[in-house]
Amino acid sequence: MVKVSEILGNVKNGNKRYSQNYCDKHGPKERCETFTGFVYVCDACCDEWAKANIDDQGSGHLPLAEVKRLTKLIKIAKGNPNKNQNNTFNDFKIYNNAFDRKQEKMIALCKEFCDNWEQTPGVTGLIFTGQSGTGKNLIASAIVNELVNKYDIDPLYTTSYDISSSLNKTFRDSEKSEFEVWEGYVKPDLLILDGLEKLRKNEKGDISEQDKLHLFNVLKRRVENNKKTIIISNFPWNPEEGNSIVKILGEELADRFESAPRVPFSWESYRKITSQATRDDSRVW
Repeated sequence: MVKVSEILGNVKNGNKRYSQNYCDKHGPKERCETFTGFVYVCDACCDEWAKANIDDQGSGHLPLAEVKRLTKLIKIAKGNPNKNQNNTFNDFKIYNNAFDRKQEKMIALCKEFCDNWEQTPGVTGLIFTGQSGTGKNLIASAIVNELVNKYDIDPLYTTSYDISSSLNKTFRDSEKSEFEVWEGYVKPDLLILDGLEKLRKNEKGDISEQDKLHLFNVLKRRVENNKKTIIISNFPWNPEEGNSIVKILGEELADRFESAPRVPFSWESYRKITSQATRDDSRVW
């Protein structure tokens, strides 16, 4: 048996509480709370867990089956870039006939990445590029769900800004050392790294060299430890001019990611298409 607090303690920002009027297990209830943002429990849930096993100190415990269920949900929540944490590859709708073959190829490649998870130790991950609204996060979410359910991996979703901020904080008043913060990003089996374009910029508009160094150190250690990373960015991989993933990572680190298939989401934003259709419909009515 494992204590509820021990499970919830594995979740980053586990002290945050949210509430709604619906229990995931018992249906409509007056007040249901969650410490993790992915499962809502009511008083009846707590009573059931407490009755399942009470130790000498009176602490409620969870049955093993419930521990496994919640642990899997915790892993999915930690690694998920999407609010909808039940995404599958089937949720990606091929919506542009001009790019249907590219979209089908993208899905096939990502499914292959999941199927061959244990057989491709030399592959450093995947590189998702493309404008916002093209499905990059949805597919990353589907990959997380697939790998957690199939291989019970430990994933983590984060942004480049979060990495830089947490490491910069260690130089001031952080409770964690720089090494401890590094380990938090190196240890997960799969890191979903979003928003390279959101790093701090200097007066010239160039990405901060310190932020680049933080990313370099984290990703270099992940590669050295054979840990896979999915990089998600609006920037292209390496154009002749302008910002690029290669420019942010640096030539040395980018070379280490040569084994990572580059997956361009080169079609039009789905959000843009649907919002345009909505506006067109409103004109008709």
